[in-house]
Amino acid sequence: MLVTQKSRDDRIIRLAGMMSDVFTFVHDAEPLKAIEGHIKTITLLIQQVTECGYFIADYAKDNYFCGSPLATL
Repeated sequence: MLVTQKSRDDRIIRLAGMMSDVFTFVHDAEPLKAIEGHIKTITLLIQQVTECGYFIADYAKDNYFCGSPLATL
């Protein structure tokens, strides 16, 4: 059971890292004006990342996330 929880926690942490990468990409690309042709794709990408953020926040409310209660999130 603990191994399974640790595996889930690790995947959530990786997801958060990927979300950070997406925001870095969008932030760096924004001033280039080259993204205008891809604005719909980037908008959908940001929406998906936002949904991932909600998922992580809900997951972190679980008392077993990273082995300790995180009720203060």
